[in-house]
Amino acid sequence: MENSRMFEVLASIDLVGGRVARLTRGDPRETRFYEKSPEEYAGLWSGAGFSMLHIVDIDAALGCGDNLDVIERILSRAGIPAQVGGGVRSLERAKMLIQLGAARVIISSIIFKQRDAALAILRELGGDRVVAALDFDEHGEVLIYGWRGGSGYKLVDALREISALGFERFMTTSTSRDGTLRGIDTTTLSTIPNEMRSQILAAGGIANVEDVLKLRDMGFGGAILGKAIYEGAISPEGLRRLGLLG
Repeated sequence: MENSRMFEVLASIDLVGGRVARLTRGDPRETRFYEKSPEEYAGLWSGAGFSMLHIVDIDAALGCGDNLDVIERILSRAGIPAQVGGGVRSLERAKMLIQLGAARVIISSIIFKQRDAALAILRELGGDRVVAALDFDEHGEVLIYGWRGGSGYKLVDALREISALGFERFMTTSTSRDGTLRGIDTTTLSTIPNEMRSQILAAGGIANVEDVLKLRDMGFGGAILGKAIYEGAISPEGLRRLGLLG
């Protein structure tokens, strides 16, 4: 993998029932909602200098509805590009998101359970517009179906195999740390070969700007910020002072 991309910092907007929410470790029973509308948060993060939005349809990921109307409104008003995921398990869904204005589409479960469908999305949209999401547990196993099932793959093995298929962009999430503000899982992330890191956006547990700098210094392609920016643990002003935001 080439090491030519700049470090990206994305702001996450997770959608549950049309509202912005953050789940702790992906558990719907531990959902915290935030007061502003999704469109207001999109405008806030855009104005703050984030390079891209990371939008996840939690309802679609869990198979209990979708937030396509909200996603369409965000994409039409955000002012910055967005990558969108959550329940993208068909070429039709992926193409719909691109038609709505998504710059990139995120897929996960179908890579492991419907390989032909995943490759069809890759061929149709191209490697630069498809993000392969690899969400790993505390043992380093990749989880699928909204983190409710195992894939049978360890993180590094999955990265190597999927890269060989032609995927160019990846994201990883530590499911045991996501929404906890406990800090990144450096133990697992350190197992990823250096030459693969520039293509990976990392998420899960990011608690402060030091975590973001650590990911940059480890050679990762970027960081996806969620609870830390909603709870004020990381401020856009602090990120700008360090040259991490435009």
